[in-house]
Amino acid sequence: MSMPKEDTTFGDIEIDDEIYKIFSRPIDDASTSKVAQYKNEYGGHSSATWITDNYSWIIKDDKLYLREITIGRGSIRNLMENIFEQEELFASWQNKDVEALVSKEEFDLETDHKRRMKLVKMKIKLLKFKDGILLSIEDATKEFTMKKLKDYVER
Repeated sequence: MSMPKEDTTFGDIEIDDEIYKIFSRPIDDASTSKVAQYKNEYGGHSSATWITDNYSWIIKDDKLYLREITIGRGSIRNLMENIFEQEELFASWQNKDVEALVSKEEFDLETDHKRRMKLVKMKIKLLKFKDGILLSIEDATKEFTMKKLKDYVER
C-alpha cells in the first residue's frame, strides 16, 4: 500500500485570485462523515489507495470556505449542493495551520553509504486560522530528504 509522502498535496486553496496546492485536508469529522455517507449511497468509493478525494478551498473576506469536492479521479465534481445543501461551507472548525505550496525544488544526493536520496526544498505560505478566520499568512520554507525508489546502488 502506498503512503503519502511529506510533499503530498490533498487539494487546493485560492488566496487573492491565486491557486495553491495544500498539504492537508482542513475538513472536520462531521463534514468528512457526510462525504463518506454520500459516497456510500451514490457511488464514488474506491478501494484504490492512490485515488483520493480533492477538496478545493477559498479565502473570502478573511474566512475559509470549502467550495468544491471532487471524488475519485474527477469523475464526480462539485458535490457541495448534494452533500451540504449550499454552494460553499464556512470552515468554522478550522483552528490548525494550513501549508500552501508556492514552489518546490528537488535535488539528487548521494550519501556516504551509497544510498540515493532526494533533497526537497519547498517555499510555502503558512496560513494561521482561528475558528475559520484567517489570522495571518507567513512565508516559510520546508526542507527534507527522502529515499529514492532505487535506494541502493549496486556494489
